[in-house]
Amino acid sequence: MVTTVSKKKKVVRTNEQCKLSKANSEAMWDDLAAERMFYLNTIKCLAKKYHTYVVSPEWMSGQMYLGGKLQKKHRNVCVFNAVVSDKIWELRENEYIGCDTLAQVTKEVSESGEWKMLSTEEKEELLEHMQDVKDLKAAKKVTGKEAAVDIENTMSAVQSELLGLEKHTGCNLMWILTCRKVRDIFPPCSHASKPLQTAFLHLRNTTVESIGMQVDAYMASGAAGVIKVTRGCKSVDLKAEIREMIHVGMREFQCERGILEDNVPAMAYTTYEGFVVKWGVELVGWTEGQVTNPGIITSSITLACHHAALKNHDCDWHVLSADEWEVKKDAHQQ
Repeated sequence: MVTTVSKKKKVVRTNEQCKLSKANSEAMWDDLAAERMFYLNTIKCLAKKYHTYVVSPEWMSGQMYLGGKLQKKHRNVCVFNAVVSDKIWELRENEYIGCDTLAQVTKEVSESGEWKMLSTEEKEELLEHMQDVKDLKAAKKVTGKEAAVDIENTMSAVQSELLGLEKHTGCNLMWILTCRKVRDIFPPCSHASKPLQTAFLHLRNTTVESIGMQVDAYMASGAAGVIKVTRGCKSVDLKAEIREMIHVGMREFQCERGILEDNVPAMAYTTYEGFVVKWGVELVGWTEGQVTNPGIITSSITLACHHAALKNHDCDWHVLSADEWEVKKDAHQQ
């Protein structure tokens, strides 16, 4: 017997409901526009009042944003921590605080188990008090360190969403983040889909990462900074960095397999196949042709491809299975 499940029909809204929804939507956007204008005027007024508007209009905006204080922290708040925080607060008020106070209080609360016997009302009160203490500790002035932490937290959250977007839509995307002035303490970072990386290499003979570094240098130091960064990206430097990444990757890989660092073999480019057969490992992800010494590669595009693959771990060391090893041995003997 086959049963069929009837599909629910989509509810059709009346004309009155559609008009009401449209009116609500328009009212919401009007309110948002008014709040934006109020927010911008507040920044201008504060900046002008404290003589910072002419120097740096963005500074006051950064202070209004709170420099990452609005960034959601994925940290669980538990009653145990609330009890410890409450006891620490009481001791601080009585000036009984030392370098080992936190460890002692944590041990006492853990051994007593008192936090397990609290009522729901007491738990909520302690959690609320702990949040109040955190708000009191919050710095009013935004520092460069807080801005860097905010950027790191935000981009780590956004990056996973962008990678998911790449996978399920098939789109290509690219982003570059740079500093605004030379005193910024966060480094430049970038990301580009593999097809875009290849396109930049063939069309511009450079990488997205390199462009990000050059733009960051220009923002910080002008044209002189770009010249300094560009001079450090010659083919000779790329070859040296490729060799270094291959050597470091081999050393870390073999140490993970239990081989002492002094016994890690040096990379043999001229006898690479024999090297693979002897040690049972191979370099997977080499972008063009057979694995060869970077010193004899003349194409700057090829060098940039190898460099990007190694840096992003698209090209890395791989241990051969028993069957793969036997196949390599047979092919090498022939």
